[in-house]
Amino acid sequence: MVEKKKAPVEAEAKKKDVFNLLNINPKKEDCQVKLITPEIAKELLKLNTKVNELRLSTPIVQKYKKAMLENNWGRNNDALSISITGMLINGQHRLFALISANKAFSFNISTGHLDSDFGIIDTPFKRSLSQIFKLGKHSHSTILASVVPYLMKYNGRGNFLNIPTSYEVNVQNYYLKHKEQIDFAVGMAQGCVREVPKSIAVTLFYKFNKISPNLAHYFINCLKPKGVYISNEPTGVLLKELRIVQIEGARDRRSQLYIWAIIIKAWNCYRNNKTKVSIRSIRWYPHGTPSSPVSQPFPEII
Repeated sequence: MVEKKKAPVEAEAKKKDVFNLLNINPKKEDCQVKLITPEIAKELLKLNTKVNELRLSTPIVQKYKKAMLENNWGRNNDALSISITGMLINGQHRLFALISANKAFSFNISTGHLDSDFGIIDTPFKRSLSQIFKLGKHSHSTILASVVPYLMKYNGRGNFLNIPTSYEVNVQNYYLKHKEQIDFAVGMAQGCVREVPKSIAVTLFYKFNKISPNLAHYFINCLKPKGVYISNEPTGVLLKELRIVQIEGARDRRSQLYIWAIIIKAWNCYRNNKTKVSIRSIRWYPHGTPSSPVSQPFPEII
C-alpha cells in the first residue's frame, strides 16, 4: 500500500519544487514575469496532465521555435497559465518550442485558474471546433463541430452559404443553449445511409423536427438502411437519386450543396402532400435545364 502512494507523493513534491523555484503560488490569482529555461519548461510540461486530450500542433511549435532562434520572439499578454490544482492549462506549444530551441525567455505566468479554463483559454487561435467540444467533454465532438455552425447560420431560406462562420461566434455557447434539441437530433440521425453526410442529416432533422416532429421522425427513419419506404414516395425517390449520384459520379450533382437541396425538396414534397413523385420532382437544377435554362433557386424549407 505504501508503494502505491509513493508515485503521487513524488509528483506533488516535484510540483512544489518548480513552484518554489519560480516563486509562484498556483492557488493565488496572480500574474508575474518569469524567466523560463529549457529545464524549467520541462518541469512545467509535466504539469500538463491533459496533454493527451489536445494533440500538439507541430507546425505551431516549429513556427515558435523559428521565431525564438531568429531572436524575433517577444513577450506578449498571453500568459502561461496554471490552475489552482497545479495543472498547466495554457502554453504547451511555447514551452515545447523553447526546449527545442534550447533558449531561455521571459513569460507572463498567471495562476489561480480553474481546471475547467483549459477548454476556454486561447481557443480561437490554437484549437479547432472539434477540439473545443472534446475538451468540453461533449459526445460526438466531430459531428458537433460541423453541425453547430450550420445551425447558427442556416435559416432555412437557402442563403446559409452567405452567412460566414468564424471563431468570433461562440459556437460552444450556442450548443449549450440548444443542447437538448441538438443532442436529440444527433441521436436520431445516427445510422443514416452513407450517401447522406452526418452533418447534413443532423442539421436538417433538427430543422424539420421544429416544423413537424412526426413527419421528421418518419423522414429520417426512411433514410436508414433498414428503413421502410415506398419506392415512389419522396424518401424512396431521394434514396434512388442519392445512389445514382454516387454510381454515375455526376459532377454537377455530387456536391454537398446538391445533397442539401434534394433532401429539402423531398421534405417539401411531403409538406405539400405530394406522396407520389418522380425523380425529376426532387432534382435541383441550379443552372437550369436544356428545355428551361432559367436557374432554380436553392429550395426553402417549408
